[in-house]
Amino acid sequence: MAGPAYAAKTVNDPPVTELEPIVVSANRVVSSTGDLSENVELLSSGDIETLPATEQLSEVLQYIPGVDIEPRSGAGKATAVSIQGADPRQVRVMIDGIPLNTQSSGQANPSIFPLNNIDRVEVIKGPGSSAWGSALGGVVNIITKDTGTTLVPRGNVTKSVGGYDTQKESFDLSGKAAGIGYYVMGDHLDSGGKGPRDDALEKNWFNKFSYLLPDDGRLTASFGYSGGEMNAAFPDGTWQSQPYRSRYGKLGLEDDLGGTRVTAEVKHYRQDLSSRQYLSTDGYDLNTSAFAYPEVNTLDRLYELSLTGTRTVRTADTLVVGVDLDYDKLKSDPYLLKAEHLSSSAPYANYTFDLGHTDLILGARYDTNSVFGHEFSPSAGVVRRFADPWMTVARFKVSRAFNAPPLLWKYYNPASSITGNSDIRAERGNVYEFEAEVRPIHPLKLKGSAYRADIHDALAQDGTPRMYRNFEKFRRQGGALEARVQATRALALFAAGAFNDEENRVTKKTARGTGKPRQSFNLGLDYDKNGFSFGLTGYYKRWNQSPDMLPNDRKFIFDAKASRRWGKNALVFLTVFNIADSSYWSDNYYPLRGRYIETGVTLSW
Repeated sequence: MAGPAYAAKTVNDPPVTELEPIVVSANRVVSSTGDLSENVELLSSGDIETLPATEQLSEVLQYIPGVDIEPRSGAGKATAVSIQGADPRQVRVMIDGIPLNTQSSGQANPSIFPLNNIDRVEVIKGPGSSAWGSALGGVVNIITKDTGTTLVPRGNVTKSVGGYDTQKESFDLSGKAAGIGYYVMGDHLDSGGKGPRDDALEKNWFNKFSYLLPDDGRLTASFGYSGGEMNAAFPDGTWQSQPYRSRYGKLGLEDDLGGTRVTAEVKHYRQDLSSRQYLSTDGYDLNTSAFAYPEVNTLDRLYELSLTGTRTVRTADTLVVGVDLDYDKLKSDPYLLKAEHLSSSAPYANYTFDLGHTDLILGARYDTNSVFGHEFSPSAGVVRRFADPWMTVARFKVSRAFNAPPLLWKYYNPASSITGNSDIRAERGNVYEFEAEVRPIHPLKLKGSAYRADIHDALAQDGTPRMYRNFEKFRRQGGALEARVQATRALALFAAGAFNDEENRVTKKTARGTGKPRQSFNLGLDYDKNGFSFGLTGYYKRWNQSPDMLPNDRKFIFDAKASRRWGKNALVFLTVFNIADSSYWSDNYYPLRGRYIETGVTLSW
């Protein structure tokens, strides 16, 4: 079950009873969660295995408190991720540090990334601009599984079937041969929906290779592909087809140079997306209608070079310095008259002062964007570990953050339904965050957090003809409470609640938008004993949606998963989604599926 990451470290350094989780996304260096000023949530591959999720990343993210996925009608349907009520395009999504946010929408679709090759998911709640640049709302970094170390290959094969004619096959294989470690994964998904034009077909593969160099150096190469076709049937009888292909990869070199750990990485991401709408399920094409919606074909392409150096200073202080060099290119027919591109460069640095009971973390980044100008993003955070019986840890962070708009919003073809805005600027925000963790009794862990973001030049759609423009000031604020109790050695219970409020400070009205919740609650339990595990997870979302979308969302949705391990080589599982068979949507065009069951078996060797 998704739960908060709690640190075991205290100022008295008692005997370690649990290991602190490791995260690399906050300051771009390997750190334990106990040494970070950020509000961090982690999901390991073990956590993912117990959650009622079987297909895509979006399924597991929805169970993390303060992280929200707008519901869609079936497997593989495009969606977006919001953190602490932020707009989805303000959340930076990456896979192994490769940026996935596009220049067409500004956001990333977590539904196209499978679960099979994920080692862990790192979620930073709050801005990540001092480390990653355009990340005003938060960061999601997918860390893939590492290469194998054994001569005899190890692997898994999974076959599952479920409601809506769902069929899925997947495999992975890892090992080491001739000094080269490897990891290979592939999967195939075919799932239906409410009708013949409401189905999904997906294919994914991922390869990673590594080679150890003398003196603790390492070469790595990874390449991934996600492709398929998503069809969506709407309540008015129309339907939409969206074939897509996403390719991503990275070449990396890591080595020690005179006591400094140096990493050089070349990254690439490309997404080809088409969208075509039809009048009815018999295939009548809107392009032949007098009320034609043109077929849209979009190509997003990113190249990035990242250089990072990490060095221990004095006894335990850590210095990280580096630079990101990016080149983005966007084609979109008919939304752009010609291909548009931008280039950017961004040096960054952060320094962690280890002061014993307290850590002080300072960070800064300077982004130079050829289209949207210059942005300076400093941050300062404090972590305090108290010498009390409750093992109290407190964090405070203040940040200057920004989010650059996507290229498409600036250069929209005037003949399209949305007008480009040549004067559009990046959003800028001052963000304040506080978090405290306590353990009043050993089985009980509590965490509370609060934040406030004062956003200047906030971006929203407005006017006739429609365009995106900057508003003077928005304020987003909220908080969350989380609790986890280990009732017995086999049984754990979890509960959380979060509230977000976004207001236009000029009009004093609530700022509404798709994919952003106002209230959310999570409930769940885990049971694991003698090879049998059971997880029950429920979520409640009150979406900050406009009334004309006819939201039907103020109810709990419960999912459950049971699994039984037979020996060392077989695992049988059964997952039930939407147990109460509730009608649920934030947008009536994209209702959540009714109750359905999926079952399968995994064989390992």
